[in-house]
Amino acid sequence: MSEIHSGALVGALQRAHREWRKEVGEALARVRMPEAGVWERWAAVRYLMDDFGPRLDREAHILTGMADRLPAEYSGHVWALGELLQFLCHHLCELGPMPQCGPAFADAVTKLIRALDFWCAEVEGALEAAEAGGLGPEAIGDFEQLFEGAEAAVPA
Repeated sequence: MSEIHSGALVGALQRAHREWRKEVGEALARVRMPEAGVWERWAAVRYLMDDFGPRLDREAHILTGMADRLPAEYSGHVWALGELLQFLCHHLCELGPMPQCGPAFADAVTKLIRALDFWCAEVEGALEAAEAGGLGPEAIGDFEQLFEGAEAAVPA
């Protein structure tokens, strides 16, 4: 991605989040059904461990680094939603290989997808409010790297 200036950062983040939410929805679609088998759940666990978790960690790390620039009304929500997403991801990884857990797994997947929607909205709102106060070049560079990593993860 070419250089992003502070004013275009929220739009780029919204596009990246839209793609990420679509990817997560597609990767977890089959396991949203209680009758999903252990191999389908295992594939979902691999996706969560190899793709979803690292992406969430990268974005959360960037936001932690700029916590002092985020408005107080957003920082708590962003932190709590990040913790919820990490908890749900770990919970799904524990449930995945267990036999007879299809309904519990499907329920947790639905919660994870909903929590991701809330996370994205809060992060976008926080960044939009922070942008008004001016973001430093370091924060913009961190987000550019996040976008590049997201583009590399999307199959062509």
